[in-house]
Amino acid sequence: MKNTRNFWWLTIGLAGFTLLMHLFTATNYELHRDELLYMAMARHLSFGYMSTPPLMGFMAYLIQHFWGYSELGVKLFPILSGVASVIIIALLVRELGGKNFAVFVGCVAFILSPAFLRSDHQFMPVPFDEFFWLLVAYLVVRLVNTGNEKIWIGIGVAIAVAFLNKYSIIFFAAALFLALLISEHRKLLWSKYLGYALLVAVVIVSPNLVWQWQHHFPVITHMGELRRTQLVNENPVTFILGQLLMNMPGVFIWLTGLFGMRFLKGEKKFRFIAVSYGFAMVFLMLGKGKAYYALGAYPMLFATGAYVMEKYLTGKLRWLSYAFVANVFVVGIFILPLSLPVLPVEKMDRYCKFSTRFIGDWPTRWEDGKNHPIPQDYADETGWKQLSDLAVAEYYKLDSDDRRHCLVFANDYGQAGALQYYGKQQGLPDPVSLSDAFLFWAPDSVSNTCMILVARDPNKLDGLFNDYKEAATLHNEYFREDGLHIYVCRDPKPYWKVYYQTHVKELKDAFNAAL
Repeated sequence: MKNTRNFWWLTIGLAGFTLLMHLFTATNYELHRDELLYMAMARHLSFGYMSTPPLMGFMAYLIQHFWGYSELGVKLFPILSGVASVIIIALLVRELGGKNFAVFVGCVAFILSPAFLRSDHQFMPVPFDEFFWLLVAYLVVRLVNTGNEKIWIGIGVAIAVAFLNKYSIIFFAAALFLALLISEHRKLLWSKYLGYALLVAVVIVSPNLVWQWQHHFPVITHMGELRRTQLVNENPVTFILGQLLMNMPGVFIWLTGLFGMRFLKGEKKFRFIAVSYGFAMVFLMLGKGKAYYALGAYPMLFATGAYVMEKYLTGKLRWLSYAFVANVFVVGIFILPLSLPVLPVEKMDRYCKFSTRFIGDWPTRWEDGKNHPIPQDYADETGWKQLSDLAVAEYYKLDSDDRRHCLVFANDYGQAGALQYYGKQQGLPDPVSLSDAFLFWAPDSVSNTCMILVARDPNKLDGLFNDYKEAATLHNEYFREDGLHIYVCRDPKPYWKVYYQTHVKELKDAFNAAL
């Protein structure tokens, strides 16, 4: 009884610390460009979207309904996901047979991991994907330990809900299935409850599958574009290096868990955990996935690593446990500003200049291959209010007739999301964009006689409007969208309506041709 009480006090304390750490830093920066996209989904509830399943839209709707335009409200779900992950890690350690030292080590490795600190700060599919991978792993270990085949139902529900969040759960589900199939636990796969679980899962995900079919499977088009524009540069070397860098403070802990579960004779019962990790990595590399697609596998390895350390690193080897834990604290705290926005942007700039002397310049190297003052994620979390304010100011400079007939257009989903989230609070009309999910929400034709355009250059405005001017320019050296212009366009030429209608149709028809 005392051990159980101590376990829960320790677990609650670690979870509480995680909660407070994220709450105190949640609103130090603005929302991320992707968060702005997901919040826009609250106004367009659907069983599917171009680049993501429907769960994000429904969560965004709940946030908007209960907290309005509260940035803290936006951050609350991912924060709670991180807190829940700490609790599940503790339960998994105990399920494996670990005691309180292992609980502490496994949870701290997760809490101070730069990858999980970053993801649990952002309202995106990633933190929930990580949580569901961990939850499924815990339920499978519980199934193996107890032999209670009814647990399959819970596993099926967890995988189905995870599918509605991010399709990558399929990789982990397949990896676990194969790992169990070649293990001593294969008899669990012939349970009737696994059949029930599959049936329940199909029912849960069917609305999204129907939506995908009705819209000609836009996920295929989206993934094809990702492979052409981003994933084409991915390779096994960068993927594996990414696995080592993502959880640098706890790298020795998860490696201990991986190799301990795989090679220690005393852990044959749980060998399927290490094997499932191997299968998942192979699947993701074959699919040219980005390194962070595998993040969900590491919380379970933190748990197994902590368990192995506590059980096997004893006597003269005890010092290794302390060294591994010390590495978590020393490295984790040193790079904490790169993981959580604890510093304002100017101090972050100075910190990056300082830290690069010790860890290199990789944290400030963006996807364009160039180095910048601050990490790309932070650059995507500042400047949006400034952009919205500029657009709002130009909108209210228009006379009342122009405002009634004004179209607000943005070339990028981040810009459109900012105008939707921050501008809507100031009376700005819903923006139109042909980027990402905004394409599906864009009208098929327009009759507006005035337009406010957010873009880097006037592009084709000469052939579309008789009167246009550059009304404002955004200046923010830390903002990824630094240098954006606000154009005010009036007196459209006859070709404007034809051009818009034709262009929108071409883009939407591209999804019909995807199959």
